[in-house]
Amino acid sequence: MPHLQRLPPWPDLAPLEPILDAANIVGLFEWNIAENRIFPCLGMARIFGLDLSTIREGAPASAFLAALHPKDRAAFSARVGHGRRGVEQTIYRVSAPGSAATRTILDVTRLSFDANGSPDWACGALFDYPGDNKPGMLPSSGHKVLAALDRAAGLAIELRRVVQEVQSPTLQTLVDMVLIEIASSLARQMERPEMARLN
Repeated sequence: MPHLQRLPPWPDLAPLEPILDAANIVGLFEWNIAENRIFPCLGMARIFGLDLSTIREGAPASAFLAALHPKDRAAFSARVGHGRRGVEQTIYRVSAPGSAATRTILDVTRLSFDANGSPDWACGALFDYPGDNKPGMLPSSGHKVLAALDRAAGLAIELRRVVQEVQSPTLQTLVDMVLIEIASSLARQMERPEMARLN
């Protein structure tokens, strides 16, 4: 199944930090669902208090649960179970082990499916989410924009796979920049997620 081919580990995103900051993106990840391995970028690994070896080796979804607020763990784990095509959105709270500080995260994940219709791979972005700044409801035209951005995300993810074969760091950086901008646009357009209710 093509989705299970590992993409290159997230590169050093330092050159893209101004773009990430402007987009309010604090983490990126790939998720091999079939093999239960999440591959975070450096920023996401630090947010969850994980060893930096997880950037290359990945870690099971359960490894990320320790940093989550107990009431938000079910929503984090249930994303794949929804079986929805396209973009999944979840809000959860994270406290890295040993830290009393809590961050509220908006997780925007795009699921891919195998020939049998089962989710097998995903790619996503994390955003800082201020709880007192609630996105409004989308007008019908907004849903059309979401559909277009979802298609664009799928094409960009497929392009990233092709660029892996070319082995061009420059092309990989450019494609990652496109993915970052698409993820940012998705986050700006979407309604408030209902999958994680924060109490």
